[in-house]
Amino acid sequence: MSAEAPNASFLAIDAGCARIAALGNINGSPFQPFNNRASTHEARQTKNKASNPEQHMLKLILLIVGSGIAGVLIYAAFKPTTFALERSTVIAADPQRVFALINDLRQFNRWNPFAQQDPVDTVHYEALTQGRGAAFSWDGPKAGAGRIEVSESVALQRVAMSLEFKKPMNMRNEAVFLLNPEQGGTKVTWRMSGPMPYLNRLVTTFFDMDKMVGSQFEQGLAALKSLAEQP
Repeated sequence: MSAEAPNASFLAIDAGCARIAALGNINGSPFQPFNNRASTHEARQTKNKASNPEQHMLKLILLIVGSGIAGVLIYAAFKPTTFALERSTVIAADPQRVFALINDLRQFNRWNPFAQQDPVDTVHYEALTQGRGAAFSWDGPKAGAGRIEVSESVALQRVAMSLEFKKPMNMRNEAVFLLNPEQGGTKVTWRMSGPMPYLNRLVTTFFDMDKMVGSQFEQGLAALKSLAEQP
């Protein structure tokens, strides 16, 4: 073999190596050098680590919110299934005067706070308006719709009423007015009781029913007192 032949072989090998090296510099080539691939892998890991704290925080927030909602729903489920509230006042008037303003539904609505809050109510009085069996229905944008009937009437002592609400939700409650003579006047106690469906229990988790409805009872009794004490 001549001296030129080995030199030609070496030149061919060098050219092949150069081509392989060139191919190795192309991204994604199977010939990409290992150190370049390692650098890319490390960069991806660094990016994932940077995003992990944000993902963990979001998961933590969702977990806290979900736990809070679940806690409220469970708490409402175990609240009492009935309610009762009352308010009282002493009126400087005899029982006859006070009883007439409660037992007569037309007089009752002169001071009834639920009727006064919605002056555009449509009120329909039935055949009887005084004593047991007396009733009226109402329908208005604020007070909703419903019906009240006197279920018991004991002269100068007690008037009980059945309340049927149709809007904004269906429910039935019982109200009673107790009259007790006191020195210089009459003590009037207004009580109301009824069932507490789950939705009501859920709502009253955020709103104090005794405070809200009780304040309306107080307004009503103050109006009754003012009316009964007129000369």
